[in-house]
Amino acid sequence: MKKRFRAPSPALVIATVALFVALAGTSYAAVTLAKNSVGTKQIKNGAVTAAKMAGSAHYSPVIYAHVLANGTVDTSQSKGITQSMVHLRSTSAFCFSSLPFTPKGGSVTMDYGDPFGSLAEVGQLQISSTANTVDCDTGEPVEVATLSDPSTYAPEAFYVVLYG
Repeated sequence: MKKRFRAPSPALVIATVALFVALAGTSYAAVTLAKNSVGTKQIKNGAVTAAKMAGSAHYSPVIYAHVLANGTVDTSQSKGITQSMVHLRSTSAFCFSSLPFTPKGGSVTMDYGDPFGSLAEVGQLQISSTANTVDCDTGEPVEVATLSDPSTYAPEAFYVVLYG
C-alpha cells in the first residue's frame, strides 16, 4: 500500500516562518552591531539614574578579614574590618562590633596555615538580628567561635566574609 503525502497545516507553516524571521533578526543584529556598541556617547545625560537602577541592580556591601588566633586583624588581608571591631571574648568567641552595615550573611573559613592549629579546626559563624550573640555583648551582632577539634573550643586563626 502506498502512503500519501500530507500537506503541512497552515499553523505549522506560520510557526515555521515566524521562527525563521526571529532567527534572522537576531543573526542580523549579532553580525551588524559592533562589540560594546552602546557606550557613553549613545546614552543621553540623565537617562540612567539611581532610581531606575534600584530595581534591577543589586549591590550588597561586602567586608572581610583575616583574624589571627590572638584576635589581631591582619590588615594586609582585610577590607572593611579593623582591629577596633574585633574583640576576643570567652574561650574562643571573636565578637564584631561597629560594622559599617548590618550583616545579612557571611562565612568563616579556618586558616590551616596557622602553625598553632590542628587539622580538625572548626569555625562557627553566628549573626544575630537582635544585635547580640551568645558570648558577645550588646552591640556585637556577629560572633565567630573556633574549635581546635570538633569538641574543644580554643582560639584559632580564621578568615571571615560578611555581606549586607
